[in-house]
Amino acid sequence: MLLRKRLLFGVVFGLMLTVATLAGIEILASAYAPAWPARALVSLEPATLPHEPQPPFNRQPWLGDADNDWGMRDAPRTIDKPAGTVRTLFVGDSFVESRFTPLSLPAAVKQRLPAADRRVETIDLGVPGTDPRSYYYRIRDVGLKLSPDAILLFFYAGNDFMPPDQGYSIWPRLVDESPGASIVGWLMPRTNWLLVNRLNLSNFFQARAPAPPNEEMMIDAALKAPPDERLGRIVAHLKKYNYPQLSEAQITEILSRGDNRFWRAATSNDGEQEFLLGWALDILINWESRDFDVAKNRQDAARLAGNGEVEASFSWLEAADRVARAQGVPCWSFWRPSVSLIPTTTNSGSHGRVPTAGTTFATRGSRGWLQRSAGRRSGSSICARTSWEFPAPTASLTAIGARRARPSWPDGFNRNCGRFWETSRAGWPDTSVKRGQSPSGC
Repeated sequence: MLLRKRLLFGVVFGLMLTVATLAGIEILASAYAPAWPARALVSLEPATLPHEPQPPFNRQPWLGDADNDWGMRDAPRTIDKPAGTVRTLFVGDSFVESRFTPLSLPAAVKQRLPAADRRVETIDLGVPGTDPRSYYYRIRDVGLKLSPDAILLFFYAGNDFMPPDQGYSIWPRLVDESPGASIVGWLMPRTNWLLVNRLNLSNFFQARAPAPPNEEMMIDAALKAPPDERLGRIVAHLKKYNYPQLSEAQITEILSRGDNRFWRAATSNDGEQEFLLGWALDILINWESRDFDVAKNRQDAARLAGNGEVEASFSWLEAADRVARAQGVPCWSFWRPSVSLIPTTTNSGSHGRVPTAGTTFATRGSRGWLQRSAGRRSGSSICARTSWEFPAPTASLTAIGARRARPSWPDGFNRNCGRFWETSRAGWPDTSVKRGQSPSGC
């Protein structure tokens, strides 16, 4: 009997000690973690003070603007919806935030609204480096708590596709940048944020190797070097920080394709300012230096599009649609077309590079274009057999395209996206795609 009492005491005392320890950790974490909803939206401390942009970004003064206390590139917002307003949420990744243009997508929409619609709030919930899984939790755990009247969800076909084995699931991870998707986030949300922040566990940081300090300045200095030194300096940078396993000859060959189109795009001062960012170089070299199954033509792209990526990605978007409509909030989804910034070659092996008529950048014959084009068609077929609503396209949507490489986030994108409101506000049922129809907007 005495032994059983001691065992029971040990178990109870151990549980009490564990709970007290976890509570103490959560209290300590509250000194570092931002307030809700910032800690449920972003993995970095919100930059709420304006600053002077450093070269090469000092010619874009808006890059020094402060974020709001939610960590968003937006005006200050309140949790409670102001009386008499129509609250619309814009959910997506960096194309919604649009950091490299003077206005974010929601701000551009707001600017285009007629005076009679100035009561509309266009709230920015765009977070760079996120995907449909994050969009779902952002809508469920933050968006719907803001009493929205409508949600606009933006899917970027260039990098929003999920791996086939990562479709919608109710099972949480241990730690996740979306606290509602993790066990620690449920029990200790501030501790969850601190772990993600300190250990760089967000998708944004996991997508590439750690960058050296002041990488943008280093690359900009290389671009401003004499033309005969430019390529060598970029190659040396990539060799040292990103791809020590590759030879300089391999990196040089990739960057030398396309009759110098890459360098003309990166160094041109005509029109909108372009930036050659480290993550873009990282993606380019990674894409071109590995051997993996890629499409060699349109028919082959259709084969690869059937590998489950589209279904896995759409499962999260459909889940977001369900959870929003369960609370009576319409959720409109937009498909943002992709463009390849990758140079291609005429190598036509079973693995490797797409055969094209010649080497180029951002071409309709590139491997990225072929596969995402097939993904778009597969997405259309999924839309057609569900009740999921997509806004019908307008002529202005066809103008949303990347006439330049993705890192520029061109002003034209925001100007054209300003028309999204015309086809997405609640109360326009005739602009939606119904079951059995094939939405050309998908």
